[in-house]
Amino acid sequence: MNTENGVKWSVKKLKYGQVGGGVGAFIGPVHRAAVSLTGKAELVAGCFSSDHERNIESAKKLGIDPSRVYRTFEEMAEKEAKREDKIDFVSIVVPNYLHFEVAKSFLENGINVVCDKPLTLEIKDAFELVNLVKSTNLEFMVTYTYIGYSMIKKAK
Repeated sequence: MNTENGVKWSVKKLKYGQVGGGVGAFIGPVHRAAVSLTGKAELVAGCFSSDHERNIESAKKLGIDPSRVYRTFEEMAEKEAKREDKIDFVSIVVPNYLHFEVAKSFLENGINVVCDKPLTLEIKDAFELVNLVKSTNLEFMVTYTYIGYSMIKKAK
């Protein structure tokens, strides 16, 4: 156990996967950098692109074990859920119109979710995710990357 600001926390790193954000993507590296700032989580799995060759290239650059590189997010959610060493959470950084489908798939497979904003494009989909989170008791977070920018803080 370590203590930081009077709070005890485990030395064990969280293991996470990422959907989207592969080679050539803008936001994926931003989210990986943000997660790495704490030193408390490690990227171990992913489906970084719908183009499998690009997916494999991304995984190699990121040092991901080939057995944890998936062709689709559905495959990733299902297979990671069955692993003894499954991911603790997934980071979703795909185009906005896919947020709902990807988040729902991971929640239905018992995996916590960190989703880039916006949560969904349709309010009915947002309510469906809220109800799914309540029924599964999983963690679900939405990132708002821009709130950390000094320009935004100054404008406030």
